[in-house]
Amino acid sequence: MTSMRLVNGRMAAVVVATTLTATGCAAGSPPSSARDRPSISLSGVPTSPSPSASSASAVQAAVATYRGMWDAYDAAVQVPDPNSPDLRQYATGSALQDLVKGLQSVKDQRLKGTGQIRLSPQVVEISPASTPTKVGIKDCFDDSATHLVRVGPGSTYHDTAGGRRLCTATVVLQADGSWKVTVYGLRDPGTC
Repeated sequence: MTSMRLVNGRMAAVVVATTLTATGCAAGSPPSSARDRPSISLSGVPTSPSPSASSASAVQAAVATYRGMWDAYDAAVQVPDPNSPDLRQYATGSALQDLVKGLQSVKDQRLKGTGQIRLSPQVVEISPASTPTKVGIKDCFDDSATHLVRVGPGSTYHDTAGGRRLCTATVVLQADGSWKVTVYGLRDPGTC
């Protein structure tokens, strides 16, 4: 397990990232803005010759949820607000706990986030293929344009550099029909 901080995509020192077993993301895949909505990449995902409309719709909803979680985090860290209801719209379980813990750490240190992460998610798992209830995502998450800054008076805060890092996430269909990120893990900068 690797200790990292999560601020605009970086893990707080008090948050422990999930140990990942996935391989690094493609070095050639360019990052995109968290708010850009390019087509979904299904590279490396076994699919049937003609995926059903419900399967494609589920995958799109899962990827939109993953992006929504990071958009909500970007907004919450700029306050910072560990109680942001938007986080709960997109995350649950350990994913939500890690986000809240990281935001609380930022708030307790009288810091806030600036900048925006860039995402380039790829779907790497769809289960079951015909009627998905779980979607695995691999991303070359780029937080190089984000920084922590001091909110009020105090000593200057020296942020550590971000960069392109491997992020994996699992998005699960909930009983109420919504999709939520249940777990994610971030590696160190330079891992993709």
